[in-house]
Amino acid sequence: MKALPSQPPLGRDAARDRYEWLADRHFDGLLDHAESAELGQIVSSNEGIAADLARRAVFYYQMRSVLRLERDYESRPDDGPGEYRPTDGASPGTWAGRAAGILVVVALGAAAAGWFLPRKPVEHERPFAEMTAVVGCVWSDPNVEIALRHGSLPPGPLELVCGRIEMRFASGGTAIIEGPATFEPIAADGLRMFDGSARCRCPEPGTELRVETPSGTIVDLGTEFAVNVEPGSRTRVAVIEGKVRFDTGGSKEPVSKLMEAGEAVSVDLSGAATADDGFLHAAGETAGFESFEGRGLAAGQNLLADNSFEGMPSNGAEADSAREGRQFRLGSWGGSASHVEQVSSPSADGRHAVRIASLGNRYWPLVGQTVATGDICGRTVLASVKALHTASDPLSSTQRVILKLIFTDASGRHLGQAERHFLRAGSAVDQFVEGRIAAEAPPGTMAVKWEVLLNASRLPTGGIVVDAASLAIVGD
Repeated sequence: MKALPSQPPLGRDAARDRYEWLADRHFDGLLDHAESAELGQIVSSNEGIAADLARRAVFYYQMRSVLRLERDYESRPDDGPGEYRPTDGASPGTWAGRAAGILVVVALGAAAAGWFLPRKPVEHERPFAEMTAVVGCVWSDPNVEIALRHGSLPPGPLELVCGRIEMRFASGGTAIIEGPATFEPIAADGLRMFDGSARCRCPEPGTELRVETPSGTIVDLGTEFAVNVEPGSRTRVAVIEGKVRFDTGGSKEPVSKLMEAGEAVSVDLSGAATADDGFLHAAGETAGFESFEGRGLAAGQNLLADNSFEGMPSNGAEADSAREGRQFRLGSWGGSASHVEQVSSPSADGRHAVRIASLGNRYWPLVGQTVATGDICGRTVLASVKALHTASDPLSSTQRVILKLIFTDASGRHLGQAERHFLRAGSAVDQFVEGRIAAEAPPGTMAVKWEVLLNASRLPTGGIVVDAASLAIVGD
């Protein structure tokens, strides 16, 4: 490949200004269909421009790697245990995530034009599955997290380096996948596992989930099972409840094996199957996303101050605060400027609640509270909240509600996080829905940030009412 020139052969003219404007919009994620095609044409026809874009990509990638700015687009460091400062505005994490993809494309030269070719926006496509919860996820491609959090499903295989993700398929089935794993949702009722572990369940009668593996296809017949794919070796399947059908192939004649609860097999690439009691035992001890049922506040004290939002706003009347664009304050609670206000109706617990409005925000306006916990390494943290959207201002498109926990050390350094999506466009209006999540605190945890975020999706309408918040710590 011919080396790209060190400096783009362009002066400070209108064409150069146009390119820089398009490049900035690209890194900010603002390009529309026509602008994307225009930038692609500029890059593919000028090696100097391609080199310049590569240097910009390296810059943003280094920002992300060294400064870890990908988390700053949601919240800034706290001033102290009682202070909370949510962030609105541009997202350095978005720049960095796109930068990695741009860098690879430009380095490949001819592929650069293909990156910018006009394509149907992902948010307009109906995904086969959606993310409903994550704990401590790291993806090999930083663009994956950005797409999933916007409710989109990136095409092709997804490589999860570590952590756990729960996905709900359009058919109603769910899959909890634990990294390291490589997988791809391929249909409304289909998941392809290239390697790694998954725990699958069809909770409702009549739902079905198929899992394709190198050794065959597992068909969930209204049950729960675990699967582990060892690339180039074997697929292990254990049935936790109900029944599954395992259609194997390989070099042998196709065979369909009906498996019931308590059975486990290991199938190699040729289709040969053997009993695998060891995997059955291991699968039985894998909890996936730890159950919240039967625990909740009965197992620990609610650590959130004013969990029903009954106090008086500390920055004056809520209406004035919203009009003036000041950050919302309610005792230990903090909220995004102009987006959060205290309301008296509807409420799920007590006389008041808080409302979060979209108002065209690009990211996630939020309300949150930080709790100093002391050393809770290895202990289970339980969080819950109730939220609704109203018939007068319902959620639409990809808007959704996220309950999130962020674990930090004594200095506020980010150690890990867990989140669950629990209210979305199309959900029943004027009805409170409870979102709950359980996660294990990582080593070094000294504080927990509790947050509820609205994925506003830049839409001017759409709002939620939040009430009955809880945060409890259980375990020794």
